[in-house]
Amino acid sequence: MRVVILDNVLPINLLKDWQEEDISRVPEWTHGDQHPLIEAARPYYDTSKIRGFETWFHKNTRPTSGFHYDRDEYAYATHKTLRFPLCSLIFYITVENLEGGELNIENNIKITPKENRLVILAPRIKHGVEEFKGNRTSLNINPWERLLKAL
Repeated sequence: MRVVILDNVLPINLLKDWQEEDISRVPEWTHGDQHPLIEAARPYYDTSKIRGFETWFHKNTRPTSGFHYDRDEYAYATHKTLRFPLCSLIFYITVENLEGGELNIENNIKITPKENRLVILAPRIKHGVEEFKGNRTSLNINPWERLLKAL
């Protein structure tokens, strides 16, 4: 199992821009491999085969799936086939007055959210988020070597 934790990933001016951005405007799917967080992951994962990546945010929310794998939801829903992204990126944009909210990873690993922290998970790693109080915004990215179908 491979988990990488990087702190102070973005320059402070870019982090501030992201904190002020309207996160509802970010596309769910982007072709190509150009993103500052994918750049940060390149030393740890082979990103040469990325065809695109999906993104989503959690602003004071947790994944509804609980403890889960990041996977191709269409392939699972239609064929019960498990397909995984090249890696999973979890980036903390805002963390304020947080109680709880740890990222739980299989094998009893807990990671505390911290502003400007990037957590990179290998494929097939189960993870989830503990309940929390306070402000917590994360950007999640799954890079894929193939295009995905929508549900």
